[in-house]
Amino acid sequence: MTVADHQAVEKLLFFWHGHWATSVAKVRSPQLMLGQLRTFREARDFADLAHRMVHDRALVYWLDGQHNKKAAPNENLARELFELFMLGVGHYTERDVKEAGRALAGWRVILDRESLISDPQHRDTGRKTILGTTANFEANSLVDLLLQQPTCRRFIASRLWFRYGSSTQPIPERTREAMAAAFPAPLEMLRVLFSDEAFQETRGTMVQQPVEWLVGAMRHLGIRPVSMPEQVFTRVYWAMEALGQRPFAPPSVGGWPAGAAWLTSAAAQVRLTIAGMLVDLVRPGPITPEAVAHLLCIDRWSNRTYSVLRDARDDRLKLMLGLVSPEYLVS
Repeated sequence: MTVADHQAVEKLLFFWHGHWATSVAKVRSPQLMLGQLRTFREARDFADLAHRMVHDRALVYWLDGQHNKKAAPNENLARELFELFMLGVGHYTERDVKEAGRALAGWRVILDRESLISDPQHRDTGRKTILGTTANFEANSLVDLLLQQPTCRRFIASRLWFRYGSSTQPIPERTREAMAAAFPAPLEMLRVLFSDEAFQETRGTMVQQPVEWLVGAMRHLGIRPVSMPEQVFTRVYWAMEALGQRPFAPPSVGGWPAGAAWLTSAAAQVRLTIAGMLVDLVRPGPITPEAVAHLLCIDRWSNRTYSVLRDARDDRLKLMLGLVSPEYLVS
């Protein structure tokens, strides 16, 4: 991350912490969330990311890992590791989860420390049987075991398809196997996906989540968060709350929903408001519907959208409408 990136993220976290922390009983520290973001950016591949995440303070804290002790195992982190992150539902048993919980015991989160604290007296060094393999599993060896499962690479391929291809249609088996062969390198898996015919057929079906839409709009307009006036930044940030996706405050470790859930009439009005605030920062000059399409990287307008843009009363409105158009919201 550049210095500007860190400033922008920390600025965002400042506002998040000042309000979110007072609204929930279980406080999520902004330092924890910033650390997790850095982990996402720094991981070399999925294997490296998986090892980092079982020691990620935000994830361990959120899933009560700091309460996981040999005498009283807590299974939350182990269950989500199996279900949400590495294998998917149906590819493990309850005993596997319980044994994995033992393997993850003995770590504590201290908010002013940059890494997890090992607590040897609460570690479980005994033998565990997980997915048919018996060994003295601990966090890293547990992750290694999961990475070796053919189910893991197929599950990750399916999750990439869900986020980049279609959130409604299942991934074709041929596509999944081709992507799985490139595991654990995410960029190679995505290259396989993007060159696949099945991916090309999903064109125009993926609805952008609010944060994806906001980040895309700011990039296309050349706006950096750190350069935004304080008042505008604050208004945009809290408008994201109205859209249902406030940065760094996910509803659960599963993240936000995907798909048409984001296409509501109320959300459309909020997007238009945000679009107006962003456009006011760039003050567009004379602009045509074709120029708006070029700026926003849209191949072509539908006849209906083109007619609306052509008849817009001024250039500011043209650009605002382009940012909230169906062609920009769905890719």
